[in-house]
Amino acid sequence: MKSVLRIPVTALILPACREASPPLSGADSSARTSTSAAELAPSFAWDLEDIRKRDTLIVLAPYNSTTYFLYRGEAMGYEYDLLRDFAKDAGVELRVVLVQDRDSMFNMLRAGKGDIAAACHVEDAQRLAEANKDDPRRWSDVSYWLLQKSKREVYTKPMVRYGFSRGIEPVTYVAIILDRFDHYKQFVVDRALPGGP
Repeated sequence: MKSVLRIPVTALILPACREASPPLSGADSSARTSTSAAELAPSFAWDLEDIRKRDTLIVLAPYNSTTYFLYRGEAMGYEYDLLRDFAKDAGVELRVVLVQDRDSMFNMLRAGKGDIAAACHVEDAQRLAEANKDDPRRWSDVSYWLLQKSKREVYTKPMVRYGFSRGIEPVTYVAIILDRFDHYKQFVVDRALPGGP
């Protein structure tokens, strides 16, 4: 009988949704302000050509362990990596603007202070799983709801804080990690360590 390894989704990606202090250097932290009347202005509609004309993709992002962080002076993060690759493919520079909370992120997006918001969609999927009596700690349940967030009837539910998400990128990312883990398991010898019980 083959044993099943259950890795809690929180061990893989949930830390992205925990608040942390932004770095003192690196990204533009000017977004750490309260909501102003200008931020509540009507939505802007940039398209890729507008972004190319200004030669910069402006990403609004929280500072956390998955979306965007600095490690030894180097910018990192799953969503940062995706957006960096997108910016490179589009032929533009990437500029990250740090935001303190979800509300300021979306208010700034509506005010035209950024082109895209990097958000914690996995946390939404966990809330959806729990609300639908699925296990918010089991990846198969969470990934299902992450993919469902592309449907208007799902991403407009009250427990969904971060709105629309295609979901396919993080679901694929985790699938690759779990496949690689399964591959590496074959090389692990199941034996007690020296000095152990």
